[in-house]
Amino acid sequence: MVAIRSATDHNAVDFVTGKTKVDPEAISTEEWVSILRAAAGELPINYMRGLKSMRQILQCDGRYSVARKIDGNLPLMRAVVDGEVAQTFMRPNAVFLSCADIGYNLFPSGTPSYELYQKAPRAPDKPSLGDDGLLPIKTGHILLSRDGKFYHLSVLWLPKTTWDERSMSSTPASFWYEADSHSFQLIELNDMDFHRVLETEQSSRIPHITLHRFSSALAETIGDLHGQYEYVLKKGQTINGYLTRIGEPPC
Repeated sequence: MVAIRSATDHNAVDFVTGKTKVDPEAISTEEWVSILRAAAGELPINYMRGLKSMRQILQCDGRYSVARKIDGNLPLMRAVVDGEVAQTFMRPNAVFLSCADIGYNLFPSGTPSYELYQKAPRAPDKPSLGDDGLLPIKTGHILLSRDGKFYHLSVLWLPKTTWDERSMSSTPASFWYEADSHSFQLIELNDMDFHRVLETEQSSRIPHITLHRFSSALAETIGDLHGQYEYVLKKGQTINGYLTRIGEPPC
């Protein structure tokens, strides 16, 4: 069990120790930071399933939503730690558990595919169809590394189109979003940074989503594990207990 950082966080203490059912609306942002760190400390992260590279986490093939692409290699990144840029680059093949995504509701989704272009975010002064009104989309990603550190990765996605000059259609032949290679920013989340991310308007469900993804990853690990079954099963029951105590159905 990972220790709660503040003895005054009574809701967090009761939550993690399983003594009571807690109204999630009564849990402060500071308490949620303590709870998520405690939950991450329960994970057998070194051999958990479900961890992916940044490219795998970010890209989308466009099967159920608009495609998201990364042109070429990911840029070399050095994390910002306590306001200072780290001396070493993040390994290109590093893998993470994707805990939550912020801003993805802005990407158009649905079928048929031509509607994706029509639904794309546009500048208020240029609401009609046309490439010049398309807006970029900024996303944030809460990631958990193999060494148990939380990171926030932000990326700016630029709208891209190709048009068939022989066609009279008002929609392009293809439409996707491409990551701006200069926009990548990786921050190792200390408590202050984590608090700031959880406080943002679009991310009020981050704690709930994170606990669900912990539970899902543990369930996948249990189903694909040849050893340590009982140990991982117990960890899964612990995380599911967290979900039950905020009234969320466990995975």
